[in-house]
Parts: sequence; C-alpha cells; structure tokens
Amino acid sequence: MKNRSNFIKIFICLLLILTAVSFICACGKEEKENSGSKVKIDYLDDLPEDLDFGGEVVNIAHWDHNFVTNELTADGSTADIVDVAIYNRNLSVEERLNVDLNYIAGDVAPEVFMPQVLESIMSGTSEFDIIWGVQCTSGEVAAEGVYLDLQDAKYIDYSKDYWNDEYIQALSVNDKKFMLGGDISLTTTAWSATMTFDLKKFENNYGDVQEFYDMVLSGDGNKGGWTLDTMSDYCRRAYIDLNGNALIDNGDQFGIAILGTGSVVDQFTFSAGITYSTRNENNVPVLDMNNERVVDFVQKFHKICYENPGVNLYNASADKGDTFNTIFSAGVMNNLVEMRADEDDFGVIPLPKYDDNELNYHSWLSDNTIVCSIPITTPEDRVDMNTAVLECMASEGKRLLLPAYYESALKKKYTRDEMSIKMLDIIHDGATTDFVAVYSQSLAGIGGCMRQLIGYDEPNFVSWYTMKEKQVLSEMSELFKAFEENTSGEFIPDTTQPPSDDELEAD
Repeated sequence: MKNRSNFIKIFICLLLILTAVSFICACGKEEKENSGSKVKIDYLDDLPEDLDFGGEVVNIAHWDHNFVTNELTADGSTADIVDVAIYNRNLSVEERLNVDLNYIAGDVAPEVFMPQVLESIMSGTSEFDIIWGVQCTSGEVAAEGVYLDLQDAKYIDYSKDYWNDEYIQALSVNDKKFMLGGDISLTTTAWSATMTFDLKKFENNYGDVQEFYDMVLSGDGNKGGWTLDTMSDYCRRAYIDLNGNALIDNGDQFGIAILGTGSVVDQFTFSAGITYSTRNENNVPVLDMNNERVVDFVQKFHKICYENPGVNLYNASADKGDTFNTIFSAGVMNNLVEMRADEDDFGVIPLPKYDDNELNYHSWLSDNTIVCSIPITTPEDRVDMNTAVLECMASEGKRLLLPAYYESALKKKYTRDEMSIKMLDIIHDGATTDFVAVYSQSLAGIGGCMRQLIGYDEPNFVSWYTMKEKQVLSEMSELFKAFEENTSGEFIPDTTQPPSDDELEAD
C-alpha cells in the first residue's frame, strides 16, 4: 500500500480536506494545536505514540466477499466518502505503527475460505498474521485450537467502545477470546438487523410519526416501547383489502411481509432478546432452550405470522418474484444503501423487543459478520505487532470509517428524517448474537431452529426439543472436548451430559 502513486495520495488529501469538518464533528473529537504549529490528533485508543514495527508487512487473510474486500482495500479513487475513509483508515494504521498492511483475498464462499485457512495453519506455516474470518465458520476453526487466546493481549483494550463486549462474549468459550468483533469491521454495523417503514404510508394509516418515534425511544433503556405485541397491533391496523375481493392475498396492503423460512426469522428471534444458552460459573456456555421464554416466543411469533391479517407470511419458492404492499420491512442496515434511490421517504427503527419487561433493544448480527483472529503459528516476536494492528484498526475504524459509513453516508445521504439518526445509534449499540447461533453448524444447525418451527402449522417446541436434545448435547460435548484438547488443556468444559437412552425412554 505504501507504493501507491503520489497522484492518488494527493487526490485523497484534497478529498479529506473537503470532508474534514464533517468527520471531526461526526467523531465527537477535535484536533488540538500542540506547540503552536504541530497538530496532534486525539486518537480513541491508548496505544503508545512511539510504537514502531520497522515497516514489517502484516498479512491479513480475508473472505473475498465484495463488501468485505472493499472495506479493506478501497483506495478512495472512486471519490466515494466511505472509500476515502477506508483508504485513510489504512494509511493511519500504517503510519502510526510503521507497518505495511497486505490484504490477501481467500475464496468467495465462506465454507471454502475458512477450511483453507484451517489447512494453512495446521500445516504449521505462518503466512497469515491476522484472519478476517466469517462468524458462522470461524467457530469450527477456533475449536481446532489454531487461534491465539487474546484475552490478555498486550495492546488490546476491551474497555474501549470500539470493541463490542456483548458480541465478543457470545463468541468466547470459558474466558478465552479467540475471535474479536466490533468497529474493526463495518459488517458489525452494516449487517445488523434493522427495520424500516414507509413514512407516507405510515402517516396515511396511523397519523403523526413523531408520536411513534417517541414511543420507540421511550423503550431505550426502559421497560415498554416497541415490542412484538405493539408491532402486531400496528400490522393488524395496516391491513386493507385493496383489490376488494374479500380475500387476504398479495393484492392487499399489509403491515409487513415475512419470509417464513429465511434469516428474517432469526432477526426477529435474537433481536427480541431470545437466547439459547446461558453461562456457568466457569463462563462456559450451557444449552438453555427449553424454557418458558423460548416456548412463549414460538407461540407468540407463530400467532403473529399466521393469525394476523396484516402480516404476509410467504414462501420464497412459491412466491418468487412477488412484490408486497407493506408499511414495515425487516432486513439489515446495509439495505438502507439500496433504498437511497427510492422516491418515497422512509424511517428507521430497531426490531421489536420480546415484551414490555425488556429494557434494551437488540440487533441480531448476520451469520456472515466478520470476526478477527490471530493464528497460533504466529512467531512470538510478531504477536504484539499483530495485536497492536487489531487495536489500531478497531480504533481508527471507529474514528474514521464508521463516521463515513454511518454518520455521513447512512444518516445524511440514505435516510430521510432526523429521528432515524437516533434509531441508528440504538441499532448499532445493540448488535449481538448467541453462542448457539455462532456455533450452530457444530450443533446440528439448532441456531436456526425458528425457521423450521415457524413453518409448522402447530409448532410444539417442547416436543421438537425433546427429539433434538440428545443429539445437540452430544455435539456440544464434542465441541467442548475439542476446545479442551486443542487449547493447551486449559479449557474447562461444561459438565452437562446428554441424557441416556433409558432417561429418554422414561420421559
């Protein structure tokens, strides 16, 4: 990267000058005069100012998804403000640490890319310094003991808000941190669950949108607010038989359309605060699905999908190509980018809470969210450098890249009203997942069970879980055993044992 042409550097500098004021305001930081003429940047991290790694090349292997590749390698030549910020983030990391970031694209398919990473590390080579991994398959790689535990990494400060504590906790086993997430990657923001609504249709059906925003905001950190029951009521009120045939069909107006077998079901589940695991005294995940909260959610969400005329539950194969007249839509934050060309104005809110007793809004993170790791084959004299790079990339991502994507792009260019700005903050801060969702591929795919259950005419969660429990607990034990055997014998596995055949028969 340091060999880029002077022309590009000059071009970038000019663009940065033009956008400097907006960047500074967005970050909430200011540049201060030091000794009269020298400008000192107020960085978000506490990395030593004299860190110097002698121009070492830092090799970062990453999934070759177009969004992920661009968030790492954009050189700003497109003049897009986000691309300029990506280049500036990289340049700042390189200059602050005196390193050369070298991005190495892997396969376009995560199920191919991550096994290739595993194979490379297992061969004993140290060709990669940092792995820009994919959540849904990184857990399997971590269980092979090929990632360093970064719990006590020298240069990583988990108290900083550019690291997502709740998300990292969901990724962890015991007190070991093999995978990190937060503002180090735009995917943690761009791929978090988000709900939008058509402002004009909203006002035509419900009236003043400000009262609605106030209701949603009232639940930020408090009981009440935007809940599943509230959403169900809004959807019911939205239904109109537009084609006048006295049938509920695709020609009518709905509150929302939901793909019954798609990831949107997971978005509603985990954004509602539903979890499938708890933690024992050793901070080891314990399967905890068969409880009143989960059973109630299945019944409540199934009722919303099937008994509310304002909800259009559709099947992708049966209704391929159909469009729906709806007020609300559920997706991820990056969908807002696709909506920028829409003529109709739209608002943004988080997905609803489970019930009135929930204090905070949550935002489910896509299975393909990026998590970062350091291979165990990394030479000892390079570990500190790599952790410093992770810390600096997360810090500079928060300071430079997030404001460009989030403040300057999403808030000013793509969204159309002021209240949506506050909502995006809630969505960003509530990004989360669950251990069972992260390791779902190693646990009989149980992390996506709601997609299956909601498809049943009469879902009986307890009966379904009873059939699955033995297999899932067995696979969970195997997963813990793999961690124990492959992480220097320091991992303390959960002592929960799968029920015996006799116990199952007795039940």
